[in-house]
Amino acid sequence: MHLIGEVNMSKVPQSPDAQQILVRWHQHLRYFYEPSLEVLRGLGNNYNENPDFNATFTAIHPDLPAFLQKAIHHYVDVLERG
Repeated sequence: MHLIGEVNMSKVPQSPDAQQILVRWHQHLRYFYEPSLEVLRGLGNNYNENPDFNATFTAIHPDLPAFLQKAIHHYVDVLERG
């Protein structure tokens, strides 16, 4: 995923930079389907907890799976609050 390569791991998952990348990630998903907030949160969980996703993202950076899960959870929390 091209957008993932842009994540600055020195920033917190809630940083504006990380959250802006997730806005673009969300828009990208919309080219294929309209994901519910539950689906978005589930993707964040899968990126960290599913062995295949985890291995892919760990190959990019060892902390990336957990970072993505936290960042996506924050993103979804903000969307839920409206």
